[in-house]
Amino acid sequence: MSRTLPLAGCLATLLSMLATAHAQEAATAASSEVLLRPTTADYVQGYEATQPGSGNRILEFVPKGQDVQHWTELLTVQQFRDSAHVPPREFLDIIGKGWMQACPEASVTLILEDVENGYPIAVAQMICPNNAQTGKPEYTWLKGIQGQASLYVVQKAFRFVPDREQMTTWVRYLGQVKVCNEKDAQHSCP
Repeated sequence: MSRTLPLAGCLATLLSMLATAHAQEAATAASSEVLLRPTTADYVQGYEATQPGSGNRILEFVPKGQDVQHWTELLTVQQFRDSAHVPPREFLDIIGKGWMQACPEASVTLILEDVENGYPIAVAQMICPNNAQTGKPEYTWLKGIQGQASLYVVQKAFRFVPDREQMTTWVRYLGQVKVCNEKDAQHSCP
């Protein structure tokens, strides 16, 4: 069964396959590093995969009644264990360049670059007015967090023009996404 991935997901998967293996110390940090994100009661998990060898993971969630082949909203959570060395802004810049190539009318905007709980983060908005694969607009917000062991990316995509309330809800959601480390006071977990 074929799946139509959002533009950013396709590009992130490609980057993941091209990334180099991480150091052994990162594997140790991974055992105590945790991605925290709010629950999404109206969403169901539609897809999960772990890449053999690297341990990179992807989880995709869709609103109840939708699936990952036919979605109007998609929440994607990715963990790139082989890309902990990549700063989140650099990662989002790479995704943004690919987004612009795939959709020449697209806009890519860096919204925030900061440090949260001791980890570098970046948030971007990417808009494609007409995705050639689907014939629909695609609005996506992505948050990248550079952990000690992994690069974490959480993205929310819409295949329609979201209203102000939807945008506000999901930008706030991304603001609550954090990484912590259960064994490191500099990155403490709640």
